[in-house]
Amino acid sequence: MRGRGRVDVRDSAAEMLNEFSGRDSRFDTGAPDFYFDDTFSETFVSDHDLEGSANEVGSPAASNHEMHLRTTQKRYGKFHAVEVIANELARSYGLERPEIGIIGWGSTEGVIREAVQMAVDKGYSVGALHPKILYPQPIAKLKPFIEGAKAIIIPEVNFTGQFATLLRKRFAYDFIQLNKCIGLPFSPKEIFDKIEEVANDVRRDQRVHAENV
Repeated sequence: MRGRGRVDVRDSAAEMLNEFSGRDSRFDTGAPDFYFDDTFSETFVSDHDLEGSANEVGSPAASNHEMHLRTTQKRYGKFHAVEVIANELARSYGLERPEIGIIGWGSTEGVIREAVQMAVDKGYSVGALHPKILYPQPIAKLKPFIEGAKAIIIPEVNFTGQFATLLRKRFAYDFIQLNKCIGLPFSPKEIFDKIEEVANDVRRDQRVHAENV
């Protein structure tokens, strides 16, 4: 107890962890050994100290410039492993090598999938890719999908086209935005109608502009 009528949460947590871990605490923090971030593994994953700081054996990163660099490199070193998972989790449906591609994310997956099926049934060359992790991006899936299509539509339930903006930073491609921001989700027909419009423009070799619904 520190102060009147207040339990010190840090001490309480440390006592509970010590009780379950059966380890001796280090220094005066009451934290068990495994809370100290003093390892740099090949996977770039290790535990942090009790307060979640990017420290090594309690050394303040702000006053240890070499340690600050190492822990920053360690954090970004995890991205490669996450990117592998991002590629594995990305879902695709419709044609494998479509003329018109659709890239969606989040809750748009169901309506995009329905719209793609509607378009394929009508004879359009359409396929979709739906990443589950947006950063780091699933480049191994995105790159061939984007490069193989004549047009890419990105439906998003936001005003600015956030994912389209993110993709433009990585790919030099003229993505077609379909943004909806009226407090309602897309319907499959809205996306299908855009597919038809884009398909007609692709046949005439015309550029399709971004659109807000």
